[in-house]
Amino acid sequence: MATDAIPRNALEQHQSLLFRLPRELRDEIYEYYVQETNGYHYESNSGKLRMDSGERINLGLQYACRRTFAEMDGIALRTNTITFRTTLDLPSVSDQLTDSEIYEYYLLCGRDAILRRMLEWSYPLVTSEVMEKLCERWPENTTVRKMCGTQRTGELSSSMRSGTLWSADNTIPIDYNPHSTQALDILRDLLDIMSADPEFWLMTASEFDLGLREIYAPRAGGFDIESRATEYTSKTQQLRVLEWEPDEWWIPTRADLDELSEFIPKDEECGPFSAIHIRGGNRSYFSAAAAATQFLGRLNGSTLKQIRNIIVLEDECSRPNPTNHARGLIPFCIANSQIKIERKVDIWRVMIMEYGNIEIYDCGADGLMREIGAWISEAKTLASLGMPAGSFNLTMHGPSPRTSQQIFDAVVKVATWDEGSTILAATTFPDYFPDNVGGGFVEIIKAMIRGEIPVTFEADMGEVWDIQELLAQDTADWPVWFEAVLRIRDLEEPQEGWTLAREERFGVWKDRSEVEFNWMDQLEGFELLVLQDDVE
Repeated sequence: MATDAIPRNALEQHQSLLFRLPRELRDEIYEYYVQETNGYHYESNSGKLRMDSGERINLGLQYACRRTFAEMDGIALRTNTITFRTTLDLPSVSDQLTDSEIYEYYLLCGRDAILRRMLEWSYPLVTSEVMEKLCERWPENTTVRKMCGTQRTGELSSSMRSGTLWSADNTIPIDYNPHSTQALDILRDLLDIMSADPEFWLMTASEFDLGLREIYAPRAGGFDIESRATEYTSKTQQLRVLEWEPDEWWIPTRADLDELSEFIPKDEECGPFSAIHIRGGNRSYFSAAAAATQFLGRLNGSTLKQIRNIIVLEDECSRPNPTNHARGLIPFCIANSQIKIERKVDIWRVMIMEYGNIEIYDCGADGLMREIGAWISEAKTLASLGMPAGSFNLTMHGPSPRTSQQIFDAVVKVATWDEGSTILAATTFPDYFPDNVGGGFVEIIKAMIRGEIPVTFEADMGEVWDIQELLAQDTADWPVWFEAVLRIRDLEEPQEGWTLAREERFGVWKDRSEVEFNWMDQLEGFELLVLQDDVE
């Protein structure tokens, strides 16, 4: 029950009809006053909450007097849902690059090159004891556990000598993306453990004799970052790379990025630095989860505890690797167990549109399914990382109810085929090639349908299939290849077609070396300068 814990000098306001009402009725009036039909929306430009229309929030009644100020404290945040959307990251005028593009490069490409080089040159130091310590740091990660098994059989060395953790010959678990920051964090932890051996610093130093390096850790071929190695000549610089533990959901400023360039060199022939925008869209985004994390991080403890409901709308393809960005919300859910977060992901805009040439080549469907599986697996992982039960839910959908159902049915179709193919490959037909979408995909989809993990589709999810019943009905026509199961072009396409829709969002880019560009023609007044020079 509410109490009248208000300033003593505000008790003489009984002449107001409002304060003659019981506190419970006043609270109902306050809630009605502050409630907005569509709640509050975060405005990234100002860093403030606004009404759905973009107008400033009107809390005039709360500031009418000290008594209403005290009684209405926090009620607006408790009453209204706060919505965050992906944040448009505009390119810099000077270089036409966005902060999210540059951060993605430093996070994934630049950091990856250095860590892989260190592993490539020191992998003989990976022992069973080293792998056991890595498992202690990643107790819930199935990939790390499998790596420990392959290390005991000696299979891991073949991939590590080329600077990679996971061999392409092995089925990659659904909770592992070799191109994600999680993979780099695992690699960083492995190197950190190895660095306790004095030999590590000798083997990873650029002064180490190249002839001896070939004996210690011969290259597997095709992986060459020798040009970057010369920039890492000291143990101090290598330590900075090992000690850097970045968050994918960080929204850096250009000044922050300049600091990163001090210990992660920029390769002008790689990533965003080597590309030129030709036509179409040129939009880059930070994730809605990153925006929510940034906003909540600025609140004091008492204000944070007033928040109840948050919607995180991932409605555009964002950078870098938005799958894991909900991890940034865990501390706030722990601090306020009453926060309920729904992260809504538009599969059509966030994932499907990323794949190009859909109208020409029937490719990308296996990558799409793996990505969907990774999102679902990540939602399950959050609990083991400390997310309180009931605080988070992931909702996946398309642009329309029909598309949402279509995408969900495709997910179930692929999971059914994958499970059936695994059984057939082991019993009857060894020519089947399951696991196109990663180990554990079938199990994670079944868990979602049963309601065992906080993930739902905006679709009729039905019941889990009976694979034995399906195989009993039809094995002769069971597809051998994934391409016969699903093609992206089978999904509902935008009115303008897949290619044009993708071009409108992501644009068309080419490597600078492929583009003939005369910079002198772009200089204003260049012809006048030439004419003046001729006259003189």
